[in-house]
Amino acid sequence: MERSDVLLKAKLERVETPTCQKQIDEVARTSRKKIKITLDDKQICAGGKDLVDSCQGDSGGPLMWLSKVRNQSRYVLFGVVSFGIENCGLVNFPGVYVRVGSYLGWIMSNMKA
Repeated sequence: MERSDVLLKAKLERVETPTCQKQIDEVARTSRKKIKITLDDKQICAGGKDLVDSCQGDSGGPLMWLSKVRNQSRYVLFGVVSFGIENCGLVNFPGVYVRVGSYLGWIMSNMKA
């Protein structure tokens, strides 16, 4: 995949953890790298269709959900780009994101007003 000098965005669908784990296991099984990845409830998967994906250099980028907040539509930070294996944009291989809600306690205790 080619890098972009322009900030891009993509629409991604959430992938349930058991499905994502199976897809990761399949890619890992055929990978030339010796890797074992086990997802947990602090991670979320999204994407894996239409060759749309986060890529090298995107780590730390946002996964946003459009949500109603006080009767207004707002984007809410739901995940942060975490990692991938092999190449970007693999069919049937979703991106893996850190689930922000799992770290809200830590975030709030470390934020400065």
